[in-house]
Amino acid sequence: MSARAAAERAARAARRAQEEASAEAVVSAWLRRGLLTSGRHLAAHLYGAARRSIQAAQAAEKNLPDGRPYLVPGPRIFYSVADDLLGASTRSNAGRVYTIEPKALSVNNSPTMGDAIDRLRAVRVAAEAAIASNSGTLTAVIDGAPVRLLDAALTTTGVVGWPAE
Repeated sequence: MSARAAAERAARAARRAQEEASAEAVVSAWLRRGLLTSGRHLAAHLYGAARRSIQAAQAAEKNLPDGRPYLVPGPRIFYSVADDLLGASTRSNAGRVYTIEPKALSVNNSPTMGDAIDRLRAVRVAAEAAIASNSGTLTAVIDGAPVRLLDAALTTTGVVGWPAE
């Protein structure tokens, strides 16, 4: 192999590593901040969102944690990184799909999600108090629905220790 071919191969490997690091930084940030909800997500939509996020970071001249600039990865590189972080995608009639389970989300490590959960708990306590003050009336029965919905939301997000003790 010539020196030129070796240099080109090394440059391609460095670029790929930089694209992988960019994709990993974006998907990891989504998980950390609780921006990916549990459920099914089209891979193409996630790739488009990642591409826009990276382009915004480039426009703002932000760099990766190691100091290298962000690079928009190609779809294959992005999907490879997403498979590692989110689990393997599956095929559906709509295209590739990532199924995010509640346990895959960083609920307890995310201040944004943690704040939302604290607010849900406070609303639940207030709803219980309102129901208790109206016990035996039709309003109390109807008002019980929000408490059941909040319980379901808190349990499906995988919040440990719910219901609150």
